[in-house]
Amino acid sequence: MTGQRDSHQAGRHLVHFYESDRQQADVAAQHLGPALAVGEPALVVANPKQAHRIDQALIGAGHDVAAARRAGQLVDLSSADTVQAWAPAGQFDEKAWHVSAGSLLRDLVGAGGHVRCYGAAVGGLWAEGRTDVVAGIEAVWGAVCGNGPVSMLCGYPAQLFATFRDAPGLAQVCHAHDEVVGPPRKPSNRAQPAPAGVPDEQGNQPPSIADALRRARVRRGWTREDLAHHSGVSYGAIVQIEAGRRTDVRLSSLVALAEALDVSVDALIGRWPPL
Repeated sequence: MTGQRDSHQAGRHLVHFYESDRQQADVAAQHLGPALAVGEPALVVANPKQAHRIDQALIGAGHDVAAARRAGQLVDLSSADTVQAWAPAGQFDEKAWHVSAGSLLRDLVGAGGHVRCYGAAVGGLWAEGRTDVVAGIEAVWGAVCGNGPVSMLCGYPAQLFATFRDAPGLAQVCHAHDEVVGPPRKPSNRAQPAPAGVPDEQGNQPPSIADALRRARVRRGWTREDLAHHSGVSYGAIVQIEAGRRTDVRLSSLVALAEALDVSVDALIGRWPPL
């Protein structure tokens, strides 16, 4: 492992819930980019359109995607092919996963050390109602990330968890991962950040962990010091989260903050119910 690597996500199983195709690509590129920057491997499991958008986001961030792919540093797996390989009889087959993805990961780890992966197949499977297959896939990725130099970021469309009845599924997905990754924070022309609840110039206010946490804390009448005392999460971490400078929040921290504020984890990640 080199000193250049961002070790915060190393060996972690992460998840994000995206509002748009563009946001999905931006978050995927944000996760994969550090690998390409230091010559380490990156793996993308997505359909062709998703893979193309991720390529464009990586190129926009200054990465030479074509060269990385020629060198075998950036590897693509078709989500349709992987689903067929990992669930040949309609049920998740862990042995089949290890023959296909597991073998590829071993090669990538052997060739370049730490491997960053992005997976979109689980979102498509969840949309099809194949939640048992998703559970099997997430479990094996979680084990791999916990036992080797592999970081996987899984992407799900936020609309899959938009209603009250979707809350148990959202909780299931969150608990299958180590951290929930928020959307990239866009630069603003404002001299000061807008107060919680104030829409942007277009009248839109996209959900974010930063805004949801700040609204919940203010609603309770607490300072950041109060929240740190009641939750056990450090004051510095709370400042970083509310300022939008820390979007990769550990699930254990989300749970502690939610319990202290008497809201759901789902609410803190801006999905359900809205604060």
